[in-house]
Amino acid sequence: MEPAVKKACETTHTKKVLVLATPATFKGELYSSLVERFASDTEIYKDVVEGLVREIEQGHTESKEVIDILESAIKPNIDKGIDTIVLGCTHYPFVIDKIQNIAGEKVNIIDPTNAIVHRVENILKENNIAVESSDGNHMAIYTSGDIASMNVTASKLFKGNLNIMKLDWNNNYELNVVK
Repeated sequence: MEPAVKKACETTHTKKVLVLATPATFKGELYSSLVERFASDTEIYKDVVEGLVREIEQGHTESKEVIDILESAIKPNIDKGIDTIVLGCTHYPFVIDKIQNIAGEKVNIIDPTNAIVHRVENILKENNIAVESSDGNHMAIYTSGDIASMNVTASKLFKGNLNIMKLDWNNNYELNVVK
């Protein structure tokens, strides 16, 4: 979240930014700290886009419900003059095209996916659990949740061969693949 909020506050022209995230993200100490450090001269608007994660996990990225959820989050904030939207949840890039269509081309969308991918990749390598793909049709997915549930969700959102593995932190804060 830090690179995205920082970039949004540095690049906004209107000094009005919308952050779309889950309730847990907004309740966290990290989010409050980010706003305090980087948004002293920027108005930050928040929306939890209620129901969006559920719709995405069900593979309903093209549904009317998704459009309705996004419109109710974005349109009122466009009227407030926002010119930048931060995607504060890893699910939201699956509907980034809809977000951009609703917000309009003049609104900048900050998608932290690449920063997240690089950080996760480094953590996996540091813990010697990264899976290297020899072809473009293989995807390793790591979850701290239920593998069967992740398989259902991932098969709706991704194409190709999926290798889903469960991760767990041990008492020394090391990441391990659970067998």
